[in-house]
Amino acid sequence: MLAKKPIPFLDLVLSISEATDLVDRELNNHNKRVAFTSLGIAENFGLSNNFKYNLIIAGLLHDIGSFSLRERRETLSYDYQPKHNTDNHSYIGYILLKDFNPLAEIAPIIRYHHHFWKDIEDLELPETIKLSTQIIQMADRLDVLIDKNKEVLGQVEEICRIIKKGNPVQNQIQTRHCRRDNKFKK
Repeated sequence: MLAKKPIPFLDLVLSISEATDLVDRELNNHNKRVAFTSLGIAENFGLSNNFKYNLIIAGLLHDIGSFSLRERRETLSYDYQPKHNTDNHSYIGYILLKDFNPLAEIAPIIRYHHHFWKDIEDLELPETIKLSTQIIQMADRLDVLIDKNKEVLGQVEEICRIIKKGNPVQNQIQTRHCRRDNKFKK
């Protein structure tokens, strides 16, 4: 019988994240990049440490419901939005996490991380969950835009051009969450 040894929570999350990335070598470290980019966005908003911690965990696990190469590849479009049913990786990820107490708090973030603001603004979710979904979505879409075979800094202008074309995700983060009341600040 194996000896029972406690596994540090972050080690568990990183192991799950890395296993998810093994579905497709092209997307290797995608979850880590999304977590890191999400942290950068949250830093710019001056959000609390607890908010940022949950955002990092959600970024690391946002694709936990992706079990096939087909599913991973179909999300590579910058404008990807899931079908409005339960047959998509974000819903499956939500189902996997919602009843697991240490990760239940981030389950709704996983569920809605591909939905635009207009699709979730009327849902009865805490504002922090709504904001988290939009930050994860932006970080996820930014990672899709970056060509891993080119120098990242050489792509900044093109990525900014795409985002400035009125992409709903960027506009939603800017207009909805850069509010005067700073509701999400420390």
